[in-house]
Amino acid sequence: MRNFMLCILLFTAVSCKEPLIGTCSNPFSIVVNKPIKEDNLLVYYVDVKNYGNWWLSSMAVDGKYINEEFNSKFTQDSFIHDTESFIFEKVNNSKIKITVKENKKLLKLKIILQSGNCIDSFDVNQYHYNL
Repeated sequence: MRNFMLCILLFTAVSCKEPLIGTCSNPFSIVVNKPIKEDNLLVYYVDVKNYGNWWLSSMAVDGKYINEEFNSKFTQDSFIHDTESFIFEKVNNSKIKITVKENKKLLKLKIILQSGNCIDSFDVNQYHYNL
């Protein structure tokens, strides 16, 4: 038994010497702009800079992940995802538009983006703006 465990240990030590595959060489640069008022709705514009194609990995509202199956539409260059309290729109690979629906409270929204092995997130917090 001791020889078997020694073989496993040696095999593990040798196999773990490979370099890490898929490091994130070009991380996201995400800027959430101050919300503006459009047609009586609160709208956040988010800039995704220094990056090409990305997709929506997941989202959470007030700490609870939205339990929807994220499908191929979230990998497209532009799409709209309509939820109960907000509308997430990928305008293009460098711009996101998040619209809070009328009479809805969106206390904290967490969006996770991914491109290959690069994963990043940003938060949108609804404050009491006098807009």
